[in-house]
Amino acid sequence: MRKFTLGILFVLGGTAPLFGQNLRTFNTINFSTTLSPKVNNVSFSVGEMIQFKKRIPFRLLVAAQYTGKISKQGLWTENTKPRQLRLKKNIFTSNISLPIGGEVYFKNIGLGMVQEIANFNLAKSFDSTKVDIPGNHKIETNRFSNVFSKKNNLNSTLYLVYTLSDSFSLKLGMNRSNDVFNYYEGSKKSDLLRKTENSFFISIRTNIEK
Repeated sequence: MRKFTLGILFVLGGTAPLFGQNLRTFNTINFSTTLSPKVNNVSFSVGEMIQFKKRIPFRLLVAAQYTGKISKQGLWTENTKPRQLRLKKNIFTSNISLPIGGEVYFKNIGLGMVQEIANFNLAKSFDSTKVDIPGNHKIETNRFSNVFSKKNNLNSTLYLVYTLSDSFSLKLGMNRSNDVFNYYEGSKKSDLLRKTENSFFISIRTNIEK
């Protein structure tokens, strides 16, 4: 998914010189939340959007984003292996990320994709009081991830966007989140578990033209 998304964005970005002066630039502020029974993400980002208006109308976006994430109590199953992780309580993690994206649009309706290219987790470790693991073990998420990592915590989104006015846009779509939990026995890393969660999200964006 992330390779496909980045490929499309690079193609769009590579055609930018064809548009000459037919562009507008905006500062953006974005708020979003996921709609899922297992995970709740709340994100806030600030960034820049460039809107091209000739031939293929599209927008390029880049931002810095903060995300707070609550993984809810219950049983989590790894996607590729028959392993499970049971959360005794809801756990909170947060990260700072660098998402890039693109939107193809017609009048007020558009289709967009966003891919995080790097993130830094502000995570603390979780012990047996919150996770069903032996008392001398703990887990924590990857501290740093990037788009070239095989195991990462990067998110990607695919969405529809409706522009209410030049100043406001509404987005509704699908969020794909990855989580890698590293297991530690004492101070030694012993194993890892990776899970992927798909969820719907809703978002509002303010567009402030420069």
